This record gives sequence, structure tokens and C-alpha cells, in this order.
Amino acid sequence: MKGISIGILTLAMLASPAFSDDGEVSLNFSIDDNERIWQVNASMRIQMTPVQFVTLLDRGPENCEWLFNCKEVILLNPPTDNVRVIATRLDSPWPFSDRIMYTKSTISYNSDQSHVLITITPIPADEIKALPNDAVMITNPSGQWQLSKSDEDYLLSYRGRADIDPSIPKFLLKRQVEKSTKATFENIRKLHE
Repeated sequence: MKGISIGILTLAMLASPAFSDDGEVSLNFSIDDNERIWQVNASMRIQMTPVQFVTLLDRGPENCEWLFNCKEVILLNPPTDNVRVIATRLDSPWPFSDRIMYTKSTISYNSDQSHVLITITPIPADEIKALPNDAVMITNPSGQWQLSKSDEDYLLSYRGRADIDPSIPKFLLKRQVEKSTKATFENIRKLHE
């Protein structure tokens, strides 16, 4: 198994991902006030194989431009074959501080590598050595990326969640997460056209 260096867009399952046949990004977003979390679910058809997708993620520390608003990806521990522990720093709109998330990504291929599942879990707060003074931590980020063979192409899907940041108005949070998720998917497609 090949490792992954990015636990980037981390969010949990809303429902089975819907997708459009015309290659457009299908996106659902919700805020759960009772649980104080936000969730996103997105998918699209693409001509990128699972191995190519993991290679893209593995290059994150050198170049994370495909991830909308990514400033930096840092490997926190030496990588293993299928696990990466990373910090991802995201640019936030003024007047908010940058956001940073600490995650562990675990990658699993099926036997012929036509399907990959990348599970993203948060790093416990007591394991984080130092938080930059100029960034705010995204708390409890989790989720998964999946890429599977589907007819003549592949279906890329992302499901994730994180705690709501009470300092950001909900309308702005919704707009920013929807915009960044859609832009990330579009950037991935452009890289492999």
C-alpha cells in the first residue's frame, strides 16, 4: 500500500454521494446545531485512477495548490506505507486567522487498485506539539476520500466534518466550505485533463 500525505478536506458521511453524469461537482452541505458540527459531501466523475490520486496527495508537502486556499502541508511524523500524520494550513478570509488542522490519513486499496479509500481522523489535542500563534485549529476534523472505477471513468467522492467554529457566522462558514470544496474538486479535474 502506498501512503498518503494529506488528510486535507476532512468531513463525515451525510448520505450516499450523488453525482451528475456531465462531470459537474455534486455538493451537499449542512450544519447540525445540536451537535455543533458542519458536514460536507461532494463527488464527481473524473479520469484519474486511484494510484494517480494518491500520488497527487503524496505531493502535498511540495505543492498543495490543488487544495483551495492551502498555504502549507507539513509531514509531522516519518511516513509509513499507508499512514501519514500531517498539519494542513488553510488561508482564511479577512478578518479571520488562518485555520490549521492536524490529521492522520490511512489509505487502503482493493486488490487490483481500482478502488482507494482514504480515511481521515483527527490527531488528539494532547499529541499536538505546538499550535502557531497566527492560526486557529480546526477541531475534530474527520472524513474520507474514495475513488472507484465506474463504467469508463472513476467516481471521486469526499465526505467530511468538523466542529463549528463559533467565531465564524454560519452563513459565511457555509459559503466558504461550499466554495472551497467545489474549487478543490475543480482543481483536481484540471490537473488531470
